[in-house]
Amino acid sequence: MTRPTPDNWEPLTTEWGEAAAEWDTAEKSVPVDQGDVPIKDRAQFLEFMENQYRIIDSIQELMGGLPKPNCQVRAISRKSFNPFAFLLYVADASPVVELFMAIYRIDIKSVQGLKNLVESGKVKNLTIVLSSFHKGSAKVEKWHLALKSWAEQMPNVRLIYCWTHAKIIAAHTENDDYFVIEGSGNLSSNARIEQYLFENRRESFEFHKTWMEDVRSISAKNDVSELVSDGN
Repeated sequence: MTRPTPDNWEPLTTEWGEAAAEWDTAEKSVPVDQGDVPIKDRAQFLEFMENQYRIIDSIQELMGGLPKPNCQVRAISRKSFNPFAFLLYVADASPVVELFMAIYRIDIKSVQGLKNLVESGKVKNLTIVLSSFHKGSAKVEKWHLALKSWAEQMPNVRLIYCWTHAKIIAAHTENDDYFVIEGSGNLSSNARIEQYLFENRRESFEFHKTWMEDVRSISAKNDVSELVSDGN
């Protein structure tokens, strides 16, 4: 792997804070398929998607566009923010050929957002590495049931369980960009201070793809959560 040098690596630091209060609140046409969303949840989901597009407007203003090849952005969120907005930003710019995600927790609205991206063709193939904590937990959570039942029905979606706390989005697009988002925040809205790195670099994408594929190859024959949940 080539080590980044000043010639091919251009880090940029920015921060979300007060700008969040200045989002454009004009009405937007939100392209979502609501067909399989219960009627009582549709209004909430539409509100969620509209908010994600307002966040994208803020990201666009602060960053001036998606990271260019071999560039990165480091950011701090100080108000309610869901990193699903990064993924939506990427997928709206160009369809995603391969999407690899490592998730600890995701809220139900973000699950529906993922479903919309895949079923609309904006994401062609999706691999999710999810914490096995939720698989064995006595507490049944709505988002987990929804994600699991959907993944089981989709031939281009793979859900893998292992003992993980990673939070990563790695997307290879039809434009041949390789976006990676790493950060401390779960795929849900929270107002805690969180940190993120958003970059466009093939080596970083391949690094995350490789370890997630390694986990995937193990799970093809075994229950990954049983193999690694004890820390060995």
